[in-house]
Amino acid sequence: MIVLEMIIAILLITVLPCAMGLIYPDARKHPQRSYVYGLVTMWAVIFVFALPSIMADLTLTVLLMLVSPVCLIMGVWGLAAYIMDRKRSSEERSTLTLGRTEILYLGLFIGLVVFQMYKSVTTAYSDGDDAYYVSVAGIANSGDSMYRADPYTGMAFLQTKRYTFASFPMWIAMIARVSGLNTATVAHVILPLVLVPATYLIYTNISGLIFKNDRQKKYLFLSLLSVFVIFSGFSTAVAEKFLLARVRQGKEALGNIIIPTALFLIMNIVGEGEDSKPKITREKLILMWVLGLAGALTSVFSNLVLVLLWGFLAIYCVIKKCDRKTVITALSAMVPELLILGLFVIK
Repeated sequence: MIVLEMIIAILLITVLPCAMGLIYPDARKHPQRSYVYGLVTMWAVIFVFALPSIMADLTLTVLLMLVSPVCLIMGVWGLAAYIMDRKRSSEERSTLTLGRTEILYLGLFIGLVVFQMYKSVTTAYSDGDDAYYVSVAGIANSGDSMYRADPYTGMAFLQTKRYTFASFPMWIAMIARVSGLNTATVAHVILPLVLVPATYLIYTNISGLIFKNDRQKKYLFLSLLSVFVIFSGFSTAVAEKFLLARVRQGKEALGNIIIPTALFLIMNIVGEGEDSKPKITREKLILMWVLGLAGALTSVFSNLVLVLLWGFLAIYCVIKKCDRKTVITALSAMVPELLILGLFVIK
């Protein structure tokens, strides 16, 4: 029974986000980007419903009833759009052929990632934050209430409001509720199996922008990156340490998924325009807005980080003498973050 529940949980946070990501034309053109786009879109949807639900003192069941139809509709929409694009496209599909060196580097990279996933699941890490975040998710799942009981005492919730503005544990609680698994099992077993490879998928996309079609350099870069991650234990505050030891926390998602995805979008925007000038399409702007909402789910600090990143992009557009519309579009990406920060200050 528990094996079936684990399969349901993994499918819920892999297949559904992949389908949701296909609503973006860029993901349909480059399917390897669909999961990343879909995952941040799922988080954005959860945040949009979670924040008002928590403020209105609604239950996790109500939140799940609000989020589920939207995610399912977007998933069906993405799959339908992908199938239609495939039918309209008559171009031949290229087959991937690898040389010996490429196979060696790719095999090394995959082996290192599998090793990290195995160690993340099978080893314990002493961290006081787990006593808080996993317990918050557990209370929401078992008690069907969100941020109403203090995880330390069981009394009325007395923590600061920043926790309710970054309701990443509610995502974990919803996965546990739908799959039937214990919340701790989702947090300590399922998430490492999903979010660790998700992070490397983002860097795979980034390496594709850097090295283009040179797969040997791309796989070597990813292999070296995974080695650096393994030896990141020199500090407890680096993103790589969060990836391997604290993957169930919102700050991990911020450092290893939100920020790298933002950098990937910026690199994509900078390299997409003509005459070395950035070009922000409507699709890219929507992804920047979505990423802002998704980041807010992981941590309040994400709003500040993304405002800075979009601000640097706008400054770069000015330096490259882009037209006024491009600069204004880059600045408009800050809107979700600034609204959330304003609401945080008011409330």
